[in-house]
Amino acid sequence: MIKFVFMSPDTWDSVVRNYDEKTPSTGVELLRELLLPRRADVRNVLLADLPADEWLGTITKAVFRLPPQIRSSVMVLLERLAKEAVISLPRPRLRNESDAEWQQNARRAITDGDLDLLFVREQESKSEHEVPISKLQDDQWLAQTVERATTITRDGVGQERLLRRLLYQNPWCGLQFPYVRAEKGDELYTVLQILQLARESQNSRLTNLDLLLKVPLGADETEVEKRIRPVLEKECQRPPVCRVRVFRCPESFLDREMLFGKDEQCIRWYVTAGHVATHPRSSRDTTTWTLRSRSDVGLAQKRFSQVIGDAANLLFNV
Repeated sequence: MIKFVFMSPDTWDSVVRNYDEKTPSTGVELLRELLLPRRADVRNVLLADLPADEWLGTITKAVFRLPPQIRSSVMVLLERLAKEAVISLPRPRLRNESDAEWQQNARRAITDGDLDLLFVREQESKSEHEVPISKLQDDQWLAQTVERATTITRDGVGQERLLRRLLYQNPWCGLQFPYVRAEKGDELYTVLQILQLARESQNSRLTNLDLLLKVPLGADETEVEKRIRPVLEKECQRPPVCRVRVFRCPESFLDREMLFGKDEQCIRWYVTAGHVATHPRSSRDTTTWTLRSRSDVGLAQKRFSQVIGDAANLLFNV
């Protein structure tokens, strides 16, 4: 659904140099189809600058050593990637003086959960997370990689990597979990997991979280607050502090939805889920999460803003 990928400067160079006189942008087109697909309005395969800003600077300097036939098209691609599809990953600064060191540092990032895929040359692939660059010409592989829906296990382990991606440098999160009741086996588990991951990850900037839930018919709102507030307070008091607001949502809100971005008016990711986790580990069942299009984002943003913009819907602050 969302993938962070990396290729060393030498690997990048070998891809963009894949050209002939008739089609000098062959390698550039392959990269553009992966990272800037024409049919997609949401970028879900992002190229990691690892460590922060060092990779992009190295690649940019190398452009001037490329043959003149492809130099301008690679520079245009780099400029677009820097604006739309390159993410800066803060990592411990290690030696990056050889291709082997670049790749070793990327493998450590995969182990730490910061990266999903490492592109390598054919003979260098050593694990399922290391993809030969020939795959860029495999339409079936490409379609599966840029697919916006993914199936995961309905547990904390299954959704952790996706949540880390969604939290990446987004200061605001909006959760529509209508069935939260603060009971054992409740979806409040996922709310707490998001707060924990945000606190632990050096790539998270989460400072505000809005939770929408349904108050059961006939239930006392104060009783709902008594059950949920202590659980959230315990997690939110740990630094860095995240402010949480809990709202009542209409009975017509049935789906589980997650929004991440700068605030409720500037949403980067919008995900719908069949289910979210209620336990740390329970691999018997699976569910599907889907990254929605920009038009869907606009509708969700309007619906969400209407709820949290009405002071009568606010149940409590944490």
